Amino acid sequence: AKTTDVIAACGRRFRETMNHERNAECTDLSPRP
Repeated sequence: AKTTDVIAACGRRFRETMNHERNAECTDLSPRP
């Protein structure tokens, strides 16, 4: 999967959960390959 896809999926979940914790996880996955 492409990093862009991961970020998009995370952003979608972040909107659904509206939780800052989820967003933090996304940032952690963003720099990861």
